[in-house]
This record gives sequence, structure tokens and C-alpha cells, in this order.
Amino acid sequence: MNTTNLKRFAVIGGAAALVGLSIHAADADHNADPAAHPPPVIDYNLDEKALVVKLRMTGDSTAVMQDAEVIYGQARTTAGNPPLLDIKVITDKGVQAQHFDEWDPRWVELEGTTPGQMSTRIAPAATASIIFPFEPDLRDFRVTNQDAGVFVGSYDLAPAVLEFCTENPDDPDCATDVGIAKSDDPDPAVAGESVTYTLTVTNHGPNPAQAMRVTDTLPAGLTFASASPGCSAAGQQVTCDLSALPAGQSRQVSITADIAADLVYNAGAPVTVDNQASVAITAGSDTNAANDQDTESTLVVAVADVAIDGVSANGPLEVLIGQPADFTALVEVSNAGPSSPIDAVLSRSASTSSGLTVTPSDRTMAVDALAIGSPRTVGDDYRLTCTTPGVKTVTLSYELTLKNDEDTDPDLSDNTASASYDIDCVVPIAINIRPQGFPNSINLNTDATLAALTTEAGEYGLPLDFDASTIKIGTVRFGVRTLLFDVGTTGGAAEQHGRLHLERSYELDERTRDADKDGVLHFKPPGSGLAKGVTEGCLKGKYDAGGGVTYTFFGCDSVRIVP
Repeated sequence: MNTTNLKRFAVIGGAAALVGLSIHAADADHNADPAAHPPPVIDYNLDEKALVVKLRMTGDSTAVMQDAEVIYGQARTTAGNPPLLDIKVITDKGVQAQHFDEWDPRWVELEGTTPGQMSTRIAPAATASIIFPFEPDLRDFRVTNQDAGVFVGSYDLAPAVLEFCTENPDDPDCATDVGIAKSDDPDPAVAGESVTYTLTVTNHGPNPAQAMRVTDTLPAGLTFASASPGCSAAGQQVTCDLSALPAGQSRQVSITADIAADLVYNAGAPVTVDNQASVAITAGSDTNAANDQDTESTLVVAVADVAIDGVSANGPLEVLIGQPADFTALVEVSNAGPSSPIDAVLSRSASTSSGLTVTPSDRTMAVDALAIGSPRTVGDDYRLTCTTPGVKTVTLSYELTLKNDEDTDPDLSDNTASASYDIDCVVPIAINIRPQGFPNSINLNTDATLAALTTEAGEYGLPLDFDASTIKIGTVRFGVRTLLFDVGTTGGAAEQHGRLHLERSYELDERTRDADKDGVLHFKPPGSGLAKGVTEGCLKGKYDAGGGVTYTFFGCDSVRIVP
């Protein structure tokens, strides 16, 4: 860096045109005496390039830089005579690079009426071209009026240097080594969220980089979201224009991209995306292309908060022993993302009281492509089988998990749910409507007689023994199946006498009477639900199983409704 104090020569310009110029009183107050300032030493030992600043002075502390440019060769100043201006030129790092004096251009020589006779006067305003050696890191041109003791102004040289390097990219002073490096955050990144790339541009020197352009190409599956000031996006390409960067310094820009929620799902597994960025000098040349680009690889994984939102498993109220019944539970599931869709698995286990089984006892159900905003109802089909009588409890427990081990659920607190309900395992019995008569005709205007048969296990295909004498008469109801079985409140008609008649009634062949006692009952058709076209009548009630325990029984026989 050139730090020598330079004495510059001021060439007088436009003297003849200034003859008879009046002097402003304010300008005459300063103490400058041209005679007190010895003539400057002429120094033309400039570098091959020079910076020329055209400065127009309009007062002791007022000036405007009209122009600044870099030229090849040397230029001659048109600064005027004393008083002196103190010039300091500062680099892009804030360091003083040059310090020299210049003449105030408002001091001019005027030729009087006598040829060759000159006098010095102060013009109200004048312009000077101030020249000094070019250095690529010069930025700030500072002027102080030494005679008046005031600071005149500070002027930006960067545009002139930038223009020169733009027009002369092969000039050695416009060449330097810039490089780029990039990083990502987070890594692994999550499909459905965003990733931020930090691009660090470093000027390795030896000269400033007057202007640069960073180009970043986002990989497929990523969409531009935001970036540092000076950056813009067109499709997958992000461009960032950077201003001058001093040698030895770095600058960062950040680019944030949104990751497609289905990126991992479509790939079938976690996927690595590559993001490439490059830097180029746009005003000058780069001495080392090897570090002008960098690629960052980011692993993208799937993260989805899947949940069980509810279970509807209100099962049957009653199931007949030995007669399996099929039912369906409904499970509401959803995906809160951020990755979507996602494959999940719904698992179910069942627990029951003794004497009741659920088939299958354990089950898994695929929940494929569960998407954000599209909750789904999964049906769970199962079979209940009773083997002993009484009220039993069924508990269905569900768990929702992600199918792929590489995927992550961030909140497992909502992945399980269960539902419990009670059912009554009912003892099937044999009844004989209109004993010793067939086809069991019932006149709706009279009564209906039937026998609840006492049977042994296996008789008539029944699974359990049944003793009709244990029937609790106050619980007995007769009627159509829909009024009696698997209902919240049992309907039908009550026994019209309020008593159980134990007799050796006829068996289902309508001829045989075995040795045991059967329970004969009488019912009036009203309230039974029997009507024209009905072909079945049923009996339901409770019986005493001993030890204070009661169980439910149920049986049906064919009927024919007659006028």
C-alpha cells in the first residue's frame, strides 16, 4: 500500500476567462497568502494507472465530486493556487493509503491590464481534477481545507474502481482469488419442513473483489422460500449479487428452501439431495477456479405425527353361546405431518373375560399413504365366540406406528387408544310353540302357548344343559326376535298368569314326552310384535344358576300367523 506523502503540482486553468472576477468577502477571511506557499515540486512518477477525481469547490467547507475515474497513464491536475487542501485516501479496510496536498481550485491567477502582470484572486467556485496513483482497494476520498481549518467532505471511490474493473477484467489489479463453501442446517432435514443453506464467500486475495455473483441450484424436491438481501430466484436457480469484498475477508448469504412433504415417500426411503453453489467475479477475474464451487449433500428423512383420534367399538349387547358373531370396530387415524403422505400400521390386541374369545386376538392393518388433512377410518373386523354364560368384558387396544423404521413419529403420546364394552353371553335353549301341534299356528286374537324344554348338552345341538325349572318367571318375555335379543330394553309380552307351569311337555317332534319337566308358559299376542307374515317367535328371560347367580337364556321356534 502506498503511504508516502505526495506533493502534487497544480496546473492553472482558465485564467484569461477569470479577469475582473469579484472577490466574495467571506472567501477573503482566510489567512492564505500565496506568497507564503512555495511552488510545489512537480512529481510525475505515477503508476501506470491513476485515479482522477473532478472536485468542484463552492466554499471553504463545501464541495461536490463531479466525477471519478480510473485512467491508464498520467493525468494532469487543474487545481488552482493556494490555500492548500489536505487529501487523505482510505482503503476498503479503513486504513489510510495515501496522504497529500492539493491547491484549492478557487485560487486563480488573473492577468491585469498590463500584459504579463498577474495577480491571485479567489473565485466563488471552481473545479479541479485531482490525480493520484491507482490502488484497487481505494474507497474513500477525504478533503480538508487546511487554510480554513474545516472538513470539506468524504467521497466514495468504489463506483469508479468498479467501473474500471468491469471494463478491464484482465487488468492485474482487478484479479483475485475468491472461493465458496456451503453448509446446511438441519441435516438430516425433514420432508415437509425447510432447510437453510449458508454460503460463505471468501476473498483469498491479493486484491479486493469489486463485485461477485453467487449462483445456487436447488435440487429437485426443494422450492425457494427466502434468501439474504440481494438474492432472487427463478425456478430452481437462486442468484445473489454481492458488492466489493476486501482481500482476506468473507461474506455470508443464506438461502432457505422448503422440502416437498412427499419427497421421502416418493423415493421410498430417506433420500440425499445435492445442492451446488458457485461464485464468479463480475468485475475482474478469478485467479483460482478450483474453489469457485461447492456441493452440499443433505439427508432428507420423513417425520410424521400420526395419531389415533378415536375408537368406536361399541360391540353387541348379547351373543349366543356356540353361535359366533362378527362385528367391526372403527378406528379414526390421522397424520399431522410435516411429512405427507406416510405409510403406517395399525395393530390391535384383544383381551376378554374367561369364556369369551376374540378372533383374531391380534391383528395388524396397513394404513398406506396417510396424508395431512385426510383422516381415515379403518375398519377392524373380528369375531366374538362365547363358551360360558354371563356378562363378559371385551377390551380392544390399538397402536398406530410408522411402517418404515427410518421414519420418525415426533409424538408417541397420541399413538395408542383402547375401547372396552360388556356383552352378555346368552344360553341358547329349545322352545316348542303350540306343543303337539304344527305348523304352530297362532291367532292374534287368542293366546299363545309354548314350552321351554329342559335339555342336556348336545340335545338339539345345544351347547349347555338347561333346567326349565330355574326360569325366573318375572323376567320372561315372548315375541319377535327384534324386540328381545341384543336390545337395550327387552320388549315382548309377559307370561299372562305370572307363573311357570312345570309339565312333561311334548318335544320338538310333537309326539315324544321325555321324563324331565319342561316349563309351559302362556302369552297374549298383543305386545309380542307378532303380525301377519311373521314366521318366528322367541322366548327370552333369566334363570337361576345357583349361588345367587342368574344367566340369560334365549330360544326361538317357527310360527304361522292365522286370522
